[in-house]
Amino acid sequence: MSESVLQHALALVLAGEIYVPRIAIRRVLTKSPVSRSDGLDGLPEDNPLRQLTPRQLSTLSLIVGGSSNKEIARSLNLLESTVKAHVKAILRKLSASNRTQAALIAADLGWPRPSRLSAQ
Repeated sequence: MSESVLQHALALVLAGEIYVPRIAIRRVLTKSPVSRSDGLDGLPEDNPLRQLTPRQLSTLSLIVGGSSNKEIARSLNLLESTVKAHVKAILRKLSASNRTQAALIAADLGWPRPSRLSAQ
């Protein structure tokens, strides 16, 4: 973003207006899909994995990799209680009764990244 564009954007925001970058407007007008960075690009829209938030996807990735809640909390810089809440939401959204079942369901649904590296 050039300095003049940044100044214009700041002036609009400070005046109580909304700044929308040109690229966003172009995408809307041309209906060009925004590329997903979560690895779910090739999955159908009704795939339950698409219901997960980015943080839940990061948590699921670590679950699939075999991490405990404590390890996930450390990796994602979260409280363990927050991780437990994410795990509970993942189980609910995937209709899984436990972490192992969630990992298996995710694999069946086409989970793209069975690694311990995702920390978004």
